Formats: sequence, C-alpha cells, structure tokens
Amino acid sequence: MEPGLIEIRPLRINEIVGAALRALFKNPAGTLAISLNFAMILGFFSLAAIYLSPSPQSLNLTLNQLSTSSQPSPEQLEALFNALLPTLTVVMFLTLSLYFFQGIVSGIIAPAVGFLITGNKLSRNETWLRTKPLIGKLFLLSLVIMIFLVAGFLGPIFLALLISSIFSPVVASFIMSITLIFSVGLLIVIWTSLLLAPCILVIENTSIRLSLIRSRALVKKNFARIFFGTIWATIMAQALALLVQLPFSIISQIFTTAGELTTSSVFIETVGAILGYTLLLAFFASYLALLYTDQRIRHENLAENLKSARG
Repeated sequence: MEPGLIEIRPLRINEIVGAALRALFKNPAGTLAISLNFAMILGFFSLAAIYLSPSPQSLNLTLNQLSTSSQPSPEQLEALFNALLPTLTVVMFLTLSLYFFQGIVSGIIAPAVGFLITGNKLSRNETWLRTKPLIGKLFLLSLVIMIFLVAGFLGPIFLALLISSIFSPVVASFIMSITLIFSVGLLIVIWTSLLLAPCILVIENTSIRLSLIRSRALVKKNFARIFFGTIWATIMAQALALLVQLPFSIISQIFTTAGELTTSSVFIETVGAILGYTLLLAFFASYLALLYTDQRIRHENLAENLKSARG
C-alpha cells in the first residue's frame, strides 16, 4: 500500500489542487488514459470546427469597414453579427461538449482518485469495470445538468424579452440589464451547486435525482469557498492544457504555408488539442473527486472511515 494522496483532515483549496495534480502522476492509467478516450472525441470536434468554420476574410472586411466609420450604421452592426455568428456557434458547441464530457470523466475517474486517498491504485480496467454499469446514468446526468444550465441562463432572458416588448425602449433596456445580471447569477448558482453530482452518482451508487440533491446539499455548506476555489482550479486546468498545446501550436506554424492551413499543420494542432483536453479533463475530474471527499470530511465525518480503510 502506498502513502495516501492527502492527509485525512479538512483541506485548503490549494492542497486539493496540488493533490489533483499528484493524482495524475500517481495513477496515469486510471486518470489520464481514461480521459484520453473522451479527449479524442473533443479533438475530432475541434478538427471539424477548423474545416467547417467560415473563412475569416468576411469578418476582417467587416471590421475594416467599422474601423473607417465614425459611427457604425445598423447595417454594419448586422453584418458584424452575421460574420461573428458562425464562430460564436462553434465556440458555444465546443464549450458545451467540453462541459458534457467533463461530467462523464469526473464520474469515471472518481473511484480511481478515491482509492489513491486510501493508498491503493486502481488500474484502467478496474476503474472502467467499477463505473461501467453507471455509464448510461453518467451520460444522462451530464445532459440534465447542461439542460439546467442553458434553461437557467436563457429562460429569464427570453421571459424578459417578452415582457419588455410592452414597455418603452428605456424601460425595456433597464429590464434586460437587470435580467442579464440575474441570469448570470442563476447560472453561477446552478453550475456550482451541481459540481459534485457526477462523483456522488458513482461513488455513492445513487440515482440521478438523489445525486443532484446531494450535490446541492454538500455545496451549499461552503458555497463561496467552492465557487471561488473551482474558478481557480479551472484557470489552473486551462493553463496546464495551454502549456501542453503550446509546443504543438508552434510546430504547426512551421508547416503553415503563406498563412494557409495545411494537412500537416492541422494534424499537429489536433494532436496538441487532444493532449491538452486529456490533461484538462483528468485534472479537473481529480479536483472534483477530492473536493467531494473534503466536503464529506468536513461535514459527514468521513475521516474515520478513510483512516480505517488505510488500516
């Protein structure tokens, strides 16, 4: 039995982030190797986005026209929106796909991280076997969470659009501003409250409904700490992913001909994206598993059970 991944006590956020990174080195087969499967799907989506995205020439032309105008006309603003819409659609699709697979990977990797806490190591196959019966639930749970997030953000805005249509432009603008602030706040609350649901679903082998309820109950005990800590962990995960992708992006530029993408440059860029997604998914999943454990240590006396498991 190896030394445990963490000390069995309430942890600071920086200790959880550090332990999440150590988990990847202690058990790469149970963390990185599993996230690689889903990172390859995200890499394929990124590759498709490169080929399907429209040429930036129309956007550059529109921006040049705006830069030469003292006051943009409604037609120019509409042209700018139309030029930006395909790119925004691709970015939104990739963001939702990343979040969707993040929930699935978090649930799958949770047992591997949990065993590391007690000083044991699960192989890749052992981790898969423990979560295989719950894969369908994990996919559905991630979909449900995404629906909650989208509905929580867009629902109030759509309702405000209907209401503001009967008021003057000044009042309508005020209503939309307040609604946008409310929607962002509601999005933050829903996102933070449901962070731990995938880990709970697998580790506690419970239903989708109870995992959502349990996640909200655990998070609300330390909501601000979890929100700001998770923002920090997200920034760390993105920084690590970009650090991995950077050499591939530099090499990709070497194979770019006269500013035009080539097959070699796209291939290298895609490999870098896959490796970046692999690290991002695995690191953030490990963080959530450790955050879930920490919350239970703080509020449900899990420390005694973990100490007994360590022997």
